[in-house]
This record gives sequence, structure tokens and C-alpha cells, in this order.
Amino acid sequence: MIKMFSYGSNMSLQRLRKRVPSAVQLSIGYVEGYSLKCFKKSKDGSGKASIIPTNNKEDKVWGVIFMLEEKDKPNLDKAEGLGYGYNEIKVDVVSFDATTQCQVYIADNDYLNETLVPYDWYKSYIVNGAKQHNLPGEYIETLESIKSVQDINVKRRNQNVQ
Repeated sequence: MIKMFSYGSNMSLQRLRKRVPSAVQLSIGYVEGYSLKCFKKSKDGSGKASIIPTNNKEDKVWGVIFMLEEKDKPNLDKAEGLGYGYNEIKVDVVSFDATTQCQVYIADNDYLNETLVPYDWYKSYIVNGAKQHNLPGEYIETLESIKSVQDINVKRRNQNVQ
């Protein structure tokens, strides 16, 4: 079993369970010293989420700790583009009852472009996932304030309607 920390679109149970049927939520929590940015270059030309180190303990990224079976991990790695823009590291996630070490996807610096923004449907996965798991209201407001653009690819947009 693998503990994963999801902070972006994989917080959405609908999206994550399509990729990883064995995913079970353990808790919500946050990582300190990071901020969430949506400017990781994607194949579709938009920005995707990543946690960016700030070295400031006051900065926190909230998310969800999931447990998943080893057999499902390659599917998630492929969907996330592990080795193609995302790397995997271990982080300490602070939850209400403990601090847990989890694996997390983080953008490779060569794939960051601060001019990119996410598509509106992608941002919806993040915001709806945060709401599904009752992340703090103030943090959800921060996620809702992320600038996004409408995806002009109608087929892709319709495939990602929630």
C-alpha cells in the first residue's frame, strides 16, 4: 500500500477513482513550506498544479491523503506524467492526528512557466475536490481565486465536465 498526498485535480474522487480504483481517503492535511501554483506545462498547452517550495513554514498547501494499492500506482504515474514533467518526492503531511510521510507529484523546474494558467474544467476538479473533502473554507477561497481560461477544445472540455 502507498500513501499519496493529492493537492490538485486528484483531490476529486471522480477523477482519482477513474485512475486508481483502489484509492481510499485516509485524512486531510497540509504540507508546510510550499505554495500551490498552476503553471506546470501540460501537453494540452495549459497550466497544471504543482506544489512549489517557498522555504516559509507559514505557507501551506492543503490536500488529501489517500492509500492506494501498488498495482494501481503505474496507472497514476502514467496519468500524471511521472518522468515527463512531474517527479515524485516524499513529504511530511500534517493532519489532525499525526504527521505522515506521503509520496507526492511535484513539477520538474524545467516544466514551470509562470505565464500559463489552467483550463476552467481543470480548476473545477481542484475546487470541487477541496469541497468534497471539506478543506478549510479560507483555503477553498484561495483555490477559487486561481485565474483560469476556457478550453477551446470542445471535445476535451466535454470529456472533463463534472
